[in-house]
Amino acid sequence: MELMFEELNHYKWLEVHFVEFAKLVGVSEAEEYSGCVLSHADKCYGFKDYWNNAGIPFRHGVAVYLLTYISPWRHTVRIVKNKWVDPCQWVIDNYPKFKDLLSPEI
Repeated sequence: MELMFEELNHYKWLEVHFVEFAKLVGVSEAEEYSGCVLSHADKCYGFKDYWNNAGIPFRHGVAVYLLTYISPWRHTVRIVKNKWVDPCQWVIDNYPKFKDLLSPEI
């Protein structure tokens, strides 16, 4: 499959942009969540093609995915009221809300 967006190591991109993105979405003490990158970004490889097909740059998808570990978003994904909310689809559904807050460098 041909990638829609140029590849750049998402870890390096997130190292530069994730804390600023977290601040822009209203995360207080966003610096405390920089560890989410190393803890959870690897889980996103399985979502890469889905996000690419939805027009979401992988780095942006990972940044939005990392919000699923931070309140208030963590309460809207995975198990919600005894129902499974798929994190991959959650990113696709919610990306438009966050797109303009992510670094335009793709």
